[in-house]
Amino acid sequence: MSSLSPRENSAEAIAPSIPTLLSLTKDNNAQLRENVFRTLGFLRPKVPPQVVAAMHESVRDPDPSARSMAILAIARAFAKGSNDEKLLKELLLDPQSLIRKTAVEAVGIAMRRKPSGSRCRQDTSTVHTIPMRA
Repeated sequence: MSSLSPRENSAEAIAPSIPTLLSLTKDNNAQLRENVFRTLGFLRPKVPPQVVAAMHESVRDPDPSARSMAILAIARAFAKGSNDEKLLKELLLDPQSLIRKTAVEAVGIAMRRKPSGSRCRQDTSTVHTIPMRA
């Protein structure tokens, strides 16, 4: 058993439920998908790879609110040097204004992440430039 509190080790605490939660990311109910990503975005200290893959897949969700929550979940699980960084930068140029706004918020969250596990930003000295739309 881990010495982390249940809140600090939420990934382990809900591990048996992760397959069910992942299946719900494909549900027809957009609000349900949004809530699943809200939950998955707060896993600590390590986000399981299958969860990260589902987050990446869901940034193309047809519902903007569910997409936004998947984007924020990626930011909360951010890993510098991973595909997360590239994906968040691409979303800054999305045609939907809600998604661009969420991507800006997500970049801010990702850049403020404190080291807490393998899927977190380790280097806080780097200055990132964000491409702006013409």
